[in-house]
Amino acid sequence: MKFTITEEDKAALCRQAPEFAPVIVRTELEDFECHNDLFPALFEAIVSQQLSGKAAAAIYGKLETLLGAITAERLQAASMEALRGCGLSARKAEYLHGIAAAVLSGAIDFDRLAQSDDATVIAELVKLKGVGVWTAEMLLIFTLGRKDVLSYRDLGIRRGLMLLNRRETLEDSDFEFYRRRYSRAVLLEGYAQLQHFRMINLAFSANHQFHNFIRHIFSHAVIDPAPGQDDFGQIAERLGFVRPQKANRKNGLNIIHI
Repeated sequence: MKFTITEEDKAALCRQAPEFAPVIVRTELEDFECHNDLFPALFEAIVSQQLSGKAAAAIYGKLETLLGAITAERLQAASMEALRGCGLSARKAEYLHGIAAAVLSGAIDFDRLAQSDDATVIAELVKLKGVGVWTAEMLLIFTLGRKDVLSYRDLGIRRGLMLLNRRETLEDSDFEFYRRRYSRAVLLEGYAQLQHFRMINLAFSANHQFHNFIRHIFSHAVIDPAPGQDDFGQIAERLGFVRPQKANRKNGLNIIHI
């Protein structure tokens, strides 16, 4: 399954949150494949925790050589000493053995879990030793291709939100506000609470989710403070968006009235 950010996705996000328009015009995002197989993805995530990309790749290569194939059966059959000989810490080797045991005992069914909703996937994954909420959220995005995921624990996202909205701090309640603003949840669940946002093309926007796009923007682009209204108007016209008639600011956000 290929995860693709379309031009329609970009346009819909800008209609919903115009502050993204100046970032989008200078950011190109590549598609990526989501293989939908949670076990090997979780294996790799555990191996990579708190390591540089180069170090993680070296250890992963040795583990592939040792195991031949990344399966629960082969992982459980490998001794702790053999796993540590590939460069794993004792704790990570314990985590991986525990995950393999959970699969083989039927305590977790990754194929079934892959068909579950986001909240269930996170709740089940964090029961496994060595798996936190952030790891579960990254698996949702990059393995299962879920678009409606915005991680509060991702420092890159937090920093990007603060820069984009000119905030010095970002509390839980602030993050939830932005999560709803950048998600279709704004339209489907939170619209009554956010009536001061008048969206254009409501029916179109309601069918699109943008969280993974946001994460990639923060990962690939240098985000400048929000430009002045004239700058945004020029960019919006070049992108083919409707130019806002007027704007004001409230609670550190650009409030656009269409």
